[in-house]
Amino acid sequence: MLISGRNNCGKSSIFRVIRSIIGNYNDDFFILRGSQNEIEWATDITFWKNQKSEDITLNLELSCDSNDDSALSQFISRMSKRDLQGNFKFSVTVKIKSDNRVLRSIKLDDETELDEYATQEVIRWIREKEFVIFHDSTRYASARLFYRQKSDFFSPTSTDMERLEELNSKYSSVMKKILKSKKDLIEETLGRLGEKYTVELNYPTMNFESMPFDITLSEQKGGDARLDDWGSGTRNRTLILSSILRARQSSRDINHDSRFRPLVLIEEPESFLHPSAQADFGRAIEDMANDFGIQIIVSSHSPFMLSRNAPEANILLERTMRRHLPYETVVCDTSGENWMSPFANALGLTPSELEPWAAVLQAGGAKVLIVEGALDEKYIRKFCEKNRGILDEAISIRPIGGKDKLSDSSMINFIHKFVERVVFMLDLDAIKIEEKFKALGLVKNNDYVFAGKDAPGLRRIEGLLPEEIQAATYAKYPDLVNQMQSDQSEEKKSALSKMKEKIFEEFSDFIDGGGDAPELRKLLHLTNKCFERAKSHK
Repeated sequence: MLISGRNNCGKSSIFRVIRSIIGNYNDDFFILRGSQNEIEWATDITFWKNQKSEDITLNLELSCDSNDDSALSQFISRMSKRDLQGNFKFSVTVKIKSDNRVLRSIKLDDETELDEYATQEVIRWIREKEFVIFHDSTRYASARLFYRQKSDFFSPTSTDMERLEELNSKYSSVMKKILKSKKDLIEETLGRLGEKYTVELNYPTMNFESMPFDITLSEQKGGDARLDDWGSGTRNRTLILSSILRARQSSRDINHDSRFRPLVLIEEPESFLHPSAQADFGRAIEDMANDFGIQIIVSSHSPFMLSRNAPEANILLERTMRRHLPYETVVCDTSGENWMSPFANALGLTPSELEPWAAVLQAGGAKVLIVEGALDEKYIRKFCEKNRGILDEAISIRPIGGKDKLSDSSMINFIHKFVERVVFMLDLDAIKIEEKFKALGLVKNNDYVFAGKDAPGLRRIEGLLPEEIQAATYAKYPDLVNQMQSDQSEEKKSALSKMKEKIFEEFSDFIDGGGDAPELRKLLHLTNKCFERAKSHK
């Protein structure tokens, strides 16, 4: 799930609410506040209600699976004295009174409410298990290292602990023998001073509650460097991955009594990353959430972080304005035809301005071929229908409604980075646009190709058809040919559009009859090769 919206729309507040309800008390959130009373009525009540004594009410609904969240499921079953199997939901409600009293309650999906003791125990269990893993890209390293003086990337599983405790037992035995000899030696030495001293020596214990690994990264054929020596973007990205891996580890624990799926919260993962790296990282986070079976909630301003495969997971927040002042936050409707709203908001566009690119954003696949118009798509599909294998079937073909859309450099740049692999097919009559493509770092015959021949009337995809197709079509429709010579621009435009459709019909019959189009075949072969190459980055 990705939460988007303008600054001060409430994205961070959602994370704060989640952490305040079920966050670990060792979380920096509580350490920085110096209190476990995470929400205070006097400071946290919304300003338009601060003269009233209304409660602050926080509610969080959680889904649980008795297999994937077996540890949590078993604990709630014991506390509720019910056998919870399969999927079930439970909600945690926190009320903060005006006198700062905090009331907590838990209700199961069948409306069963846990008693006060059971509620406290379930919340305590969740908090102690690090049920919420939080990463704030803007201050993660400084706050975490300042308070913990380490980077504990992984916690050991129950199986790991058994192996480590065995090692710890051997370590303790060896250390006790070493310390005894050192103790005797020090006491004897101090005795030379004429006074008796009793010496006690303690050896450092091996704490396995966390794993403070020192990460070193190296580029292929490059030198090694500790993580702290890499750039901010690489450090932040690696720490985020470590948080996700910690969540995966808990969800894959082979011990049924220890397995649960943490909730991973990531604030602005795009921080310090180039747009190209943001797009790759956004895809990686979404893929890991699906592959690992864990829920990751991201807050971001970057359009590259928005979900490609599940637009319903993109949440857009907006502040209500009254008398030019911001009031409550509302969740915008992003269902159905409104799915583009988060993209438009992040890109600074209106949904109507983004509409031509909707089909591209919805493509879903890793490979997208963008063509100018619907007729270009029809030519390619018809030829591929009779020539299987000439174009990878995994390639999604998407028309954008005209070459003028390709002159928008900002959208071309966004689409080039957002889609995992995209190739643009331009008609030769749009060659002036090539300068913009080059300025964006796109490379001809790698990121874009041209359709047509450099001759009058042939600078589009129809120019790649055998000459007899156009000749036969013109012979069938002389009236349209005459209309194409009209001095009335609308008549001429209409006739040209109709003639293009007639040419396609002739081409379709020609291909069905066993005909071939060698020039079109060459173009599609080149296009397929482009998808096999890596896309260019600037």
